[in-house]
Amino acid sequence: MCYVFQPYFIPILNEWGDLMSNDEFIITPKEDRTVTMTIRIERALQDKLDDLARQSNRSRNEIVNMALEYALKNVKFLDNSDQGGRN
Repeated sequence: MCYVFQPYFIPILNEWGDLMSNDEFIITPKEDRTVTMTIRIERALQDKLDDLARQSNRSRNEIVNMALEYALKNVKFLDNSDQGGRN
């Protein structure tokens, strides 16, 4: 009597939901939604950002992103007509 072992397929999903087999290493393109920007700020502002980062155990980048999101959600734009004609 001869037994033949046939491997069976176990579907494996990676963290992005892509199907992988037991012997495949599949890489799909990463969706990059971020950009790199360079800005100049006053040293005192950087010191405040660094203090906040240390106190909150977050990176300076996280603090800047949180501040920018807040500012953009809460900004009020005034044009010349809103200022009573003042320049």
